[in-house]
Amino acid sequence: LDNVDTKSKSKLGEIVVSHDKSLILKKSKMSVNLNTNIESDPSKTVRSDPPFICASDEIDSFLKKLFEFFNEQFNKQNHPKYVAQLIKKYIGDLNKNPAKVLIMMLKHKHDYLASLIGLFYQFGIGTLVDSQIALEMYSQVIGNLKIKETPPESCEISSRLISEFSTGFMYLFGTGVEQDQAKAFQIFSKLSNEGFALAKAYLGECFERGY
Repeated sequence: LDNVDTKSKSKLGEIVVSHDKSLILKKSKMSVNLNTNIESDPSKTVRSDPPFICASDEIDSFLKKLFEFFNEQFNKQNHPKYVAQLIKKYIGDLNKNPAKVLIMMLKHKHDYLASLIGLFYQFGIGTLVDSQIALEMYSQVIGNLKIKETPPESCEISSRLISEFSTGFMYLFGTGVEQDQAKAFQIFSKLSNEGFALAKAYLGECFERGY
C-alpha cells in the first residue's frame, strides 16, 4: 500500500498530501473518475517480497475489507459521525495514512467505493471537510444504473443505500445544502420500506418532530 503516490489527479483537480499529512484538495470539477488504474507504471504493480504478489490485488483486498467494515458499522451505529470515527480507528490500527487511503479509493475502479469516499469528505477523514464533494459522491452512486442492476446483497446495493441515507441526513440538518426536512423524510421513508434499519430510526425521529 506504500506504493501509492502522494499526488494524484482526478476530475476533481489535484490532490496534494501536505507535510502534516492532511489532504488539500484544489477543486476544478465536481465529479470523480473511479476508473483510473492504481498504478500507471506496470513495472510497479508486482512486488518482489513476497514474490508474485500483485500490489493492486493487495489494494483491492484492503479496500474491500474497509468497505465491508464501513457497511457493517452503518448497520450498527445510530449516527454517521460514529461510523466516521470507527473508520479512522480502523485505518489507524492498521498503521495506514488516511490521506493515502483516500487517494487509493479515488484511483480505484469500483464504483461502490464512492459512498465511502463521500464519508471521508463529509467528516474530513484524511482531507478537509467538503460537504459539496460528499454530496457529489453520494449522487454518483445513486444515479449509477449499473449499481441498480446488481444483486441485493452486493457491495453496490449497500453503497447505494448508504449514499441515499447520507443524502437524506445532510438535507435533514442542512449540511452542505439548504435544509429540507420534507425531502429528508421522503428519503428515509423510501429506505425504510427497503428495510434499511438506520433510515427507520430517523424516520421515527421525523414523525416525532413533525417533519
